[in-house]
Amino acid sequence: MNAYENFTLSFSTDERGFRLLTASQWIARPVEDVFDFFQRPANLGKLTPPERRMRMLEPFQETMSAGDVLTYKLQVAGIPLKWKARIDSVTPNESFQDTMIKGPYRAWIHRHGFEAADGGTRILDEVRYKVYGCPFGHRYFYQPQLEKIFHARAAAVEKVFAAEA
Repeated sequence: MNAYENFTLSFSTDERGFRLLTASQWIARPVEDVFDFFQRPANLGKLTPPERRMRMLEPFQETMSAGDVLTYKLQVAGIPLKWKARIDSVTPNESFQDTMIKGPYRAWIHRHGFEAADGGTRILDEVRYKVYGCPFGHRYFYQPQLEKIFHARAAAVEKVFAAEA
């Protein structure tokens, strides 16, 4: 099955000037299995496109807990970047949220949601973010990069859970 049949992605702006990325993907697996996969920092690399060359820089727990800090290095448009994120909250089998502490955005707050739907799981992402530069920077750099990353992640999720089925 094509990952895009069960995947949507949209961009908007909220009343406070934050950009808002929303993504939704349905996968034919129980919410407990999907949440368990996503809450393991070691799996982040499986969801990141290989050209991003993502690698964790510091030791991390097997599963995330509120207060954990994840530090990793990746490349965007060939530029090596350090990304540091704090896990703000974890509600088992429902959601977790991370906030960028250091990285390529002025602000980045990512809520990962999971809900049982139609005999499987709906993965819901809501990212509130602000970028550096003018609106053209968002349109011609940030948004295309995010589209590539989230489409690649949708395909990776399909592949991971198809292999485990």
